[in-house]
Amino acid sequence: MHGDAASAKITVIPHFAKSLSVTSQQARDELGIEPNDILVLTSGFATKVKRFDWLIEALDQLRQIGHRFRWIHAGEERPDEFALTEMIRARPWLSECCDVTGYLTDYQLDRYIAAADIVVNLRFPSVGESSGTLARAFSAGRCCVVNDTAAYAEIPRDAVVHMPVFDTAPALVRALDQLLSDQELRNTFGHRAREFARNALSIESVAKRFVDVITASFPHRTYTSRVKAAGRQWPRLEIFTDTDQPVLRRRP
Repeated sequence: MHGDAASAKITVIPHFAKSLSVTSQQARDELGIEPNDILVLTSGFATKVKRFDWLIEALDQLRQIGHRFRWIHAGEERPDEFALTEMIRARPWLSECCDVTGYLTDYQLDRYIAAADIVVNLRFPSVGESSGTLARAFSAGRCCVVNDTAAYAEIPRDAVVHMPVFDTAPALVRALDQLLSDQELRNTFGHRAREFARNALSIESVAKRFVDVITASFPHRTYTSRVKAAGRQWPRLEIFTDTDQPVLRRRP
């Protein structure tokens, strides 16, 4: 839209992936998830743009054709934006296998993410935002399903299952039909998601991107600064940017 000259000034820094302090088995034991239960998880505030309408349609069809799973929404409902519980109760096949937890602490949320087999994180329309819960799911090595749009479209194709934003419910039925039936397929996506988190989304990788942007914003010359605060004169500092990394040191 704006050309190469403008685009060259833009650096995209992804949401870092927090490491979870609990294993999948520990989390399932704590939450009482049975070994044979396949847990589909959604999380966060239940808003309209997270497209629960598409997911409800798909999961209801999957239940009717014989798939057995549990769906937990780990987060708070916002009925004024989307009446999640009401919509679920209108689907008898689905209501018997679904729970909405209400608001969770970070500690509790991490347990649900680690316990999940499939994490669904739909978003449409998007305003370009990232998802902290999705990054955690990558870190936990979960198989994740997202819409193929905005920032989600930039996630590697082998690290997440992308869904179109048109005719999404039928696409979800096809994708989840395969994922629910094939543990090895879920594990493959989960493994690749964890590798993506450990590399591109690690705190070290994200921090380096910030450093690179800040370094590039300085021309190659020395800056000096003198700051006074509360009647005290602070040491003069110099930033040297004509080396591979900027150097900050106290000037005599």
